[in-house]
Amino acid sequence: VNGSLANSAATILGGGALGGNGTVGSTTLQAGGVIAPGNSIGLLTLQGNFVGAGGAVEIEAILDGDASSTDKLVIAGNTSGTANVKVIGLGGGGAQTVDGIKIIDVGGTSAGTFNLLGDYVFQGDQAVVAGAYAYRMYQNGISTPADGDWYLRSALINPVDPGGPSSPLYAPSVPVYEAYAGVLQSFNQLGTLQQRAGNRSWTGAAQPDADDRVEGGSPIWGRIEAAHKKLDPGTSTTGTDYDADLWRLQAGLDGQLAQMASGVLTGGVTVHYGTGKSDISSAFGLGSIDSTGYGFGGTLTWYGNSGFYVDAQAELTWFDSDLSSATLGNRLVKGNNGFGYGLGIEAGQKIGLQGNWSLTPQAQLSYSSVDFDSFTDPYGAVVANGGSDSLIGRLGLSADYESRWK
Repeated sequence: VNGSLANSAATILGGGALGGNGTVGSTTLQAGGVIAPGNSIGLLTLQGNFVGAGGAVEIEAILDGDASSTDKLVIAGNTSGTANVKVIGLGGGGAQTVDGIKIIDVGGTSAGTFNLLGDYVFQGDQAVVAGAYAYRMYQNGISTPADGDWYLRSALINPVDPGGPSSPLYAPSVPVYEAYAGVLQSFNQLGTLQQRAGNRSWTGAAQPDADDRVEGGSPIWGRIEAAHKKLDPGTSTTGTDYDADLWRLQAGLDGQLAQMASGVLTGGVTVHYGTGKSDISSAFGLGSIDSTGYGFGGTLTWYGNSGFYVDAQAELTWFDSDLSSATLGNRLVKGNNGFGYGLGIEAGQKIGLQGNWSLTPQAQLSYSSVDFDSFTDPYGAVVANGGSDSLIGRLGLSADYESRWK
């Protein structure tokens, strides 16, 4: 209808549709019928009453703040019965609303019920996602609390004070994005010299007696590590926490670079490969991140005859990750690429004790940085990382007993 049929009542039967920018009289919407205001974005006026007996009102909208461009159904008379509302997003990155986006304007008694058909259910209510925000449907405005109109609001709690603060309702995908860089950092953290080298190169500091000395092993080595990590940050936009299960294989080749009167300088190259699965939890939604990481690194270590050592290491890692939202039942991105690097330096003093025992006070400083490719998710959210950096200092004391098979 792109004109005026204000004196003509309409009944929309199953399979039928009423659309356009015009005016019709009192209207009944039956199950399976559709009312679609506008031609794309537009306004349809019912110059009379509305009776809902099922069916759906289709609203096209660019979902942002209160002033979003949207279809609108204007009902001059009263409403009764029940109908569904289907929101068709035409873009928009989402935004926090105040009064909300008005989609149905009721001039008379607003006794009818309109139920939103959403992307998921939040606290018992249907919600639609646009970008980083989710919208639920509410009757009555904030500044006009008895107007009987219907609004889309991206509010966590329906506000009652038009001038008061309102917390946004974030989309279920946002907790996954908030945790993403931290999950990659879990892959990127450097180990200690003891974890990497054991006693392959160290000889003599804890064993004054050469007969009991632990000799260096093969220059080719490998190790497997697994870890379970839980992060529950004190400060988080979405109250996100996550559990991560990580597995990593590392192999390397070490060689002596120089031997001096005061000690030995060794160097090495390493390669690594690992996988991890992280389960994300927040009041806004649940999700998961499945990542694979692979790369290489280099090491340089000074072993002094006095027991003093300095170890430097660097690693480069490339990531491939799949992000999913369990709440939305949808994959957010597949095969997102990332890159990280880590630099570390460790120093310690090995102190020989009785027998084959030794103590090693040690200190380590590790820096790591990760980044990932920006992407746009299925709901229009543009996700980009400004860079995630980590600096960790560690003080430790190692007690060791060394022996050999004879």
